[in-house]
Amino acid sequence: MNTLIRVFVKTLKCGKSKCRTASRRISITRACSSQVNIAYRIYPHDSKPETAASAPIFVLHGLFGSKRNWNGLAQMIASSTDRIVVTMDARNHGDSGHSEVMNYPVMRDDLLGVMDRLKPERVSSLIVVDSAPKLSPGVESLVKYTQKMKELTLPSGVPFLQGRREVAKELRPIVRTEGELSFLLTNLTETKDGSLAWRVNLDAVLANLDDLGNFPEFTSPCNITTHFIGGSLSRHLE
Repeated sequence: MNTLIRVFVKTLKCGKSKCRTASRRISITRACSSQVNIAYRIYPHDSKPETAASAPIFVLHGLFGSKRNWNGLAQMIASSTDRIVVTMDARNHGDSGHSEVMNYPVMRDDLLGVMDRLKPERVSSLIVVDSAPKLSPGVESLVKYTQKMKELTLPSGVPFLQGRREVAKELRPIVRTEGELSFLLTNLTETKDGSLAWRVNLDAVLANLDDLGNFPEFTSPCNITTHFIGGSLSRHLE
């Protein structure tokens, strides 16, 4: 079992169950929040969070990520914990709608809108993976990456994989690792007419990076069980 899944299972204090998701289709649904359609997936696909015995697990990705990054892990978490898992795309990411407004309060409301649609109860506990409620390290790199992605003239009239290789060649000199490069390239998609495009709303990301790189101040504590998970090289949990 994946190490991260072991941590999730131990944290949630659930026993191992039979795998129910591997051979099933995954539903993609949308919820409207603040005039933005939020796309989410439910594992297993025929589950009904509103009638589940245990609270579902909601998985939120980070900047430039998407629910697709969690496909395999979400199935493993659902199988190992016997809970429903819901992955969702943040606004301006993946299959969710685009908006000029992108900050923590509106993204909180996006999440609550999906939660309210699926199950009346709100958050009972929290697991934070490689992130922290503080100023994010590496904001300068994010600005550089976003600007470069925005300035690129995406290839046209070529197969997707060839176009992806050409984009990778342009981005590689400014990206720190091949892992980060591969991660950024997950945002590249092929449109109906065969041209390449970015899934992520680069204009909105660039305009709101100051808000996204900081963390809101709160006057009252969040009194729920919270676990922070980070790798030994993570700069977020130093």
